[in-house]
Amino acid sequence: MSLLGGKIGLEIEEVSWQEIKEAVKTISMPLYKMIEQLPLSKKHKLYKARYRFGDTLFTRGVFGLPVTGGGTITLKDGTASTVLQKELGYKAIPMGLILNKSVEVFFENKNYVVPSKIMGAGKLFGLWEAFDPDPPESLVNVWNLTAGARSICMLPSISDAVLYKKLQQKFNLKDSGPPNKLIMHHKLFTELSRHIDEYNQEWFCEILFFGKEWLSSQEDFKAFENYLLKQAWAQSYNWRTKMDYDIAWENFNEEVIERNWKPKPYNLAIVKHLLAVGDGTYPAFVPAYNDNAAPITFLQDCIINGYSLKEQDPIIMQPEHIGTIDKTYYFSLSMPTQLEHLHKGRKNPTIVNNLIEVKRMADLLLEMGISSIKCEFFHCDDNSYDKILPSSKIIELASKSTWHASKYPGRKFPEKSPFFKGCISIDKIRQN
Repeated sequence: MSLLGGKIGLEIEEVSWQEIKEAVKTISMPLYKMIEQLPLSKKHKLYKARYRFGDTLFTRGVFGLPVTGGGTITLKDGTASTVLQKELGYKAIPMGLILNKSVEVFFENKNYVVPSKIMGAGKLFGLWEAFDPDPPESLVNVWNLTAGARSICMLPSISDAVLYKKLQQKFNLKDSGPPNKLIMHHKLFTELSRHIDEYNQEWFCEILFFGKEWLSSQEDFKAFENYLLKQAWAQSYNWRTKMDYDIAWENFNEEVIERNWKPKPYNLAIVKHLLAVGDGTYPAFVPAYNDNAAPITFLQDCIINGYSLKEQDPIIMQPEHIGTIDKTYYFSLSMPTQLEHLHKGRKNPTIVNNLIEVKRMADLLLEMGISSIKCEFFHCDDNSYDKILPSSKIIELASKSTWHASKYPGRKFPEKSPFFKGCISIDKIRQN
């Protein structure tokens, strides 16, 4: 049953467990087995929503329902039925299961974006909210959740005014000017993706939302509640180990003081972030080779044919949590994603100077046995710097599974990309 209202159609429908259980079985057998054992009734409602790339499921504390054609509305909007308001309004964001593609949890202001968590098919979200008391509004309204990756950018520069004008005319884009910063790429990609239907392609992130009755603490649902609590406990691992992490960081600070180093607070924040990346708390960047985080192939074709990108390979970087030891991850000082963006001071050092200082501290972390990652440091200009490598070496030094063969033969690796203007590669250290 499609839930519509007024003149706006909503991309959400009520589904029964029988209709959706095979999809759940494919992505999460444990959850499927758990629900199969439950005494479900008509009160246990499920809603399948389809979000387009760039749609926000949660914007500064406000839950959004997907609108046909792209975009979202709030539950309180008159277009949303009273049934949806009742069934999905039990928390700031209702518990949801990602059926396909991925979502990103992030913090954002006008100058930078901080990706917090990337979650793919089979993952549940809204678990902490389901079991915790409602936090103060000031804490809820800082977080966002989007369909696909928010922290995403293309390696080749796409800020040429003349070429961007061609792209703008081809896709009737808003007159916001070319994306001069890497964090502006997402806005352009979202606009371009609104035209994907015209090319007989599609990209939807489907979410299965659980109605309020699923969390009503019924006696015969205790096993289900325990299952959800275990999932929430697993998701909290990185934050539960934060004290150990902070103690190790204090030991590092003492060593820095003993060596009479006086690192800039901004660079200390980057090093601290690299530690958190190595522990899997925050994501770093990898090249995208499938459409899980965005309609990658469609966006690349748009840039090649609409923007008329010449020679360079239209590689797109996406966020991903560090996992396997045979993949290299990346952090860019030109698109910093650390939470602590401390003021750099009036006399801002060059990116290279920052990179050199970060390298010295990262090497010390490794020497002290605190870090679980090995880093290399790169820059895209032609000058030679002590222990800072040219970006042309990035592919050569990366783990084999990181950079796949290009889908566009004959195009060059964009080694002069703005992303490589101060870039750090991150490899997980193999444990014996």
